[in-house]
Amino acid sequence: MVGSTRAPLEEHLRVLEEHRPRYSCTSPHVYLNLLATAHERGVDLSRCSLEYYLGGGAPLLGDDYTRLKDGLGLRRAAMTYVSNETGLMGAQRVDGGPYTLFDDDYLIEVLDDHGHHVAPGERGRIAITSFAADAFPLIRYLIGDAATYLGRDPTFPNATSIAEIGRTAGGIIGGAKISFEEIGRMPHEMSLRGVPALAVQLARRKTVDGRDQLIMRVESPLEDVAHTTEVALAVLRLNHHLEEALFSGDENPLLPLPLIEVYRPGELRNGQFKLPAFVDESHLAPIGDSAERHDR
Repeated sequence: MVGSTRAPLEEHLRVLEEHRPRYSCTSPHVYLNLLATAHERGVDLSRCSLEYYLGGGAPLLGDDYTRLKDGLGLRRAAMTYVSNETGLMGAQRVDGGPYTLFDDDYLIEVLDDHGHHVAPGERGRIAITSFAADAFPLIRYLIGDAATYLGRDPTFPNATSIAEIGRTAGGIIGGAKISFEEIGRMPHEMSLRGVPALAVQLARRKTVDGRDQLIMRVESPLEDVAHTTEVALAVLRLNHHLEEALFSGDENPLLPLPLIEVYRPGELRNGQFKLPAFVDESHLAPIGDSAERHDR
């Protein structure tokens, strides 16, 4: 069954009760958000019908793996290596283990800074050549990911394996650094704090005095813009670089207060194939120092 990730908790509970699914495949944030909402209402999903979960499109960070598996009472929860540009490129054979790559459809190389292959156990940038993209060629496409190359898979000798997949870089605002994984986790962190967030994007602009200005754009169905703004600021403070640069309490902080822009569902993504997590808009006209926000 295919459902909408925007459906209310009651609809998800109805599907689980009526259809009794044993398998599910979606982004882990779908179930992490569902579990957070169910917890707030005192609903225990650990005895639901789901037994196996196959996830992709976002990493499971920190204790999210345990939260997902125990919260849904799963027997297995494995992740895939998948992206909008390329499709499904590999999967974990063992929960939390390395990813076996589908070498019959993809040539996935792990490269150092000079474009040479790294040795097994070393980390590098991922370049993808796809044999499955009929509509357009992908040859050594630098997808923006990094991974640890493990060499031949011990179970499938004709396949290779990688581990610890993550983004190669993140956003830099002033002296503050924030990874793509952190930005990708922000919708979940906002949902944990009572604000459903369908998408989050960070942007860098310049102020009239030449300082970097952080803009956080949030797409949410919640009508309370003030509360959404408050929660967005709280989530930004989870990054210790931003906490120090923005909220250290100094009379002259390193960065001006961030601007929070709140959009209705669909407005921020606006039909985009893939919303960039971080955009550099420092080439655009400078903005003032005063705090602003985009009210829907």
